[in-house]
Amino acid sequence: MNSEALSNISKVVETHSSDEANELLGKGWRLINVYTGSFSYDVSDQLNIYVLGRPDEYSPL
Repeated sequence: MNSEALSNISKVVETHSSDEANELLGKGWRLINVYTGSFSYDVSDQLNIYVLGRPDEYSPL
């Protein structure tokens, strides 16, 4: 996502829940990034973190 597309983002949230990420996307939020987080050295403890942004023109449904 380029900086012009980010210029109208008014709020940013991170979540590890794909359900929450999909719900926000369905409400018009934009996916900014997805990265893998880890809480230990064990590879099986990794999870995806979704970073979403709410555009200025967002209106709750």
